[in-house]
Amino acid sequence: MGKKRPVNKKIKIPVQKLNELFRVEDLSPYKDVLIKDVPFNKRVQNKMQENNCRTLEELLNYSATEILKFNNLGKGSVDHIFKTLKEYLKVEELRTPEADNVQSESYEPDNLKELAELIIQTICKGKHYFEVLLGRANGRVLKSIGNDYGCTRERIRQVEVNAVKKFSNLCYFKVQKFLTLMKQEIGERRIITLDDLIKATDKNTAKIFLYLFSKSNWQKEFTYDRIANTIIIEKGIFKAMNYEEAISHLPDCMFEEELQAELDRISNGEKAIADSLRARVALKYRQTGKFWHKHLLPLNFHCGYILKKYFKDGYKIFNEEDYNKFIKFLQEIFGENIYLTHRALDAKISTYVGVLCKRGKYIHPDYLHIPPEILEEIKNFIDNSNRNALLYKEIFEVLKEKLAGTQITNHYFLQG
Repeated sequence: MGKKRPVNKKIKIPVQKLNELFRVEDLSPYKDVLIKDVPFNKRVQNKMQENNCRTLEELLNYSATEILKFNNLGKGSVDHIFKTLKEYLKVEELRTPEADNVQSESYEPDNLKELAELIIQTICKGKHYFEVLLGRANGRVLKSIGNDYGCTRERIRQVEVNAVKKFSNLCYFKVQKFLTLMKQEIGERRIITLDDLIKATDKNTAKIFLYLFSKSNWQKEFTYDRIANTIIIEKGIFKAMNYEEAISHLPDCMFEEELQAELDRISNGEKAIADSLRARVALKYRQTGKFWHKHLLPLNFHCGYILKKYFKDGYKIFNEEDYNKFIKFLQEIFGENIYLTHRALDAKISTYVGVLCKRGKYIHPDYLHIPPEILEEIKNFIDNSNRNALLYKEIFEVLKEKLAGTQITNHYFLQG
């Protein structure tokens, strides 16, 4: 009996076009590259020309399924084309569902957390991969991480490069699905922040995912905003704008509603630009309750804001009701960790923030509107007096007629 003929393994034929499989983003360099100049065997070259496929650009626009429809070209020829193109284009792995361990979408979880964990697990096969990538995501330098594991910075760099390559190629379809699900999760917003990723997964997974994304080469639907550390959806919608210049004109301190109004004004109502601006504001401003501020807010600012906004008729010291209301507003606006005892608040209002207007009652200085001529009259009266000391009550009684119609309706106000 003769030898058994070996059974040819079935070649899995991807349905994507060749330019997608071989990650060729720009076809223009291959417009003038003739098929005969690519090291295909003579038979494939002849059959391509017979089917009016004369340049490499034209070939890359076909899928393997379409090539199989050419006359006298079978799966063996397709296999030869793939091997030759891999060498010619210097591509290590094809971007196929098989390369991503995906035969159908049923193989991937639809849960964001599980999908993200699957991506990270696929990448972190080697020893200490997870810890290395987390360290890099947290800003640690290569040498520092290498010292932890007794290896060189170059070895850590190789681990990172390998992880990024797996993220971009091996996990391409999983990452794309994850980002598509995230896009649905965040609704109308068109940027994905680290906080969004943390809510969908967990802190460490989110950090590693965003770091790997920042190092990968995603240039179409999703891209990375390095300054704001966010993933931008549909980057083409962004106008040419100097974001740093726009933010530099914002006030040093803004209430949440004031900030949003400013962002809407700068972005002309384009939500994606407003979101990107807000991400940059978060890098330069601190947030205390409902306030955004560049510098540390002193307690006098907190108290002054509440006194002006909620106590237009004045705050009465030693009054339990006013004190409770003041603390309630203080914590609603600036956060629950802001607290003052009754005595401390009264001292702050009476000494640094308010102006005495009645017995034991203080108003915000912005509510004082005393005509300059009245102030000059009071000053002249004091300067022209021969006495070393004058009582506020006495001054008020003498100038009572001239003070009529002003805010100074009692000697306490005069004292304030």
